Amino acid sequence: MPSACFERKIRKKREGPTGKVTETGTKSTGALLIAILSVLLASCRSSPTGPKVTGNVQLSAGYVACTEVWLKIAFSAQQSATSGGTYKITRDSTTVLTGSFSGTDTTVIDTTTQPNRTYTYQAYKLANGKVIELGIPIQVTTPDTTSSDYTWELFRLGEWQTGYPSKFNDIAIVNDTTIIAVGQIYVNDSTTLDGYPPYNMATWNGRSWQLRRLEFPLYDSNGTQVGSGPFPANGVYSFSRDDIWLCSGGSMVHLTNGIPQPVCISSGYGNRDLEELYGVNGFVYVTGTNGFVGYYDGFVWKQVFTGTDLGLYDACSNDGQTVYIAGGDPISDEGILLKGNAGGFQTMKEGRFVADQSQLFKPYFDGVISTVWVSGSNSVYFGGAYLYRYRLGQYGLVRSLPGNNPYGNSSIQYRGYISRIRGNADNDMVIVGNGNTVRHFNGGTWQQLGMPYAANSPYIWTSAAMKGNTIVVAGFTTANPQWVATVIIFKRN
Repeated sequence: MPSACFERKIRKKREGPTGKVTETGTKSTGALLIAILSVLLASCRSSPTGPKVTGNVQLSAGYVACTEVWLKIAFSAQQSATSGGTYKITRDSTTVLTGSFSGTDTTVIDTTTQPNRTYTYQAYKLANGKVIELGIPIQVTTPDTTSSDYTWELFRLGEWQTGYPSKFNDIAIVNDTTIIAVGQIYVNDSTTLDGYPPYNMATWNGRSWQLRRLEFPLYDSNGTQVGSGPFPANGVYSFSRDDIWLCSGGSMVHLTNGIPQPVCISSGYGNRDLEELYGVNGFVYVTGTNGFVGYYDGFVWKQVFTGTDLGLYDACSNDGQTVYIAGGDPISDEGILLKGNAGGFQTMKEGRFVADQSQLFKPYFDGVISTVWVSGSNSVYFGGAYLYRYRLGQYGLVRSLPGNNPYGNSSIQYRGYISRIRGNADNDMVIVGNGNTVRHFNGGTWQQLGMPYAANSPYIWTSAAMKGNTIVVAGFTTANPQWVATVIIFKRN
């Protein structure tokens, strides 16, 4: 055979010290390799090579936002009871969080994420600084930011020359072309004498505003109607264009196909003014002063227990099952956040003046709150002088909002008192208030919309609504000798 087809192996012989002849070459080399591999395999079987992935360490994402991810680490009960310990969490193989645990689980927050990114997280249990167990990695995708690019148009309704102050107290988006604002609007026309009686409802039809004067009923203590009047409307809620509810100081009107029907909820409920309306699944809640909440089940009204005598100014729900209510008393600087339904409400958190930052939420938040909104992720936002949030059992300040710190920078540099918060999602919401405060949160930053904010701005916004790419804000301006009711419609580009 040609020499290129085979290799001839030559064994060299040598004579050892005992006179025996031994062979060297490939045979002895192979024996040596086999011996080394045997030792290595035995070593591998007798001692582990490193920590193992086990079910004793579990990681899950409880909440995912554009710039933060809330992670829950759960440890086996046996581990926690016997050892406690420390942990670390990696993101894309880089350590981002470390800490200690003593129970079966703990929640931590990664605040260094970027919008619209996919990350891989993994949790590790440590002992003496070394990894002893690790959990199965999980993937998390953060949502993208939304756009804060809006065009806007401002409308002033009411005539200050009448000598009466006009203002809007509430606003609702009915559909793409219909908006309803309620309050008190004084104008000089053929139906008034020097501006009286006022209008209390304004409807935007996509082209212009139409004013309407609704008669709110008056009832005696027995529930008998004894009169009516065009009283200022405080709240409005719309299920549809043909199903709209409005409340005034002591009574309500239900617009069915545009026809007003008087609603009596006064009998036996004591002294209170009705402040705000909220509807869920065809049912209606109305809030008021002295801790009042009324509920309509489609047939009758009833008063719902709240356990408080503070004023209740706003209500919201994201599922129709649990309703959140915000309120307080600006004189005593007390606030309250309620949670419940038609069966009754309980106090989630109370507000007081809190002088020491270390005592915030232990147990009180600071001051009065006028508004509450709950997102699809069950994050509850509530505010007044400051904006707070409740998420996964934890209360906190909304740190992304500039100046939102009672113990640091003055918020008046950035915004006024917050009268309303509404939104589509955690990365798409708006707050409004004094000083022309209209700030939109896109998931990363808060942007002032429309005219600039100024602490001494004459524009004071009392309410807002947000639906899809439309934001509407309502209130009044003090630029004239008398207030003028004002609305801005924002449309996202």
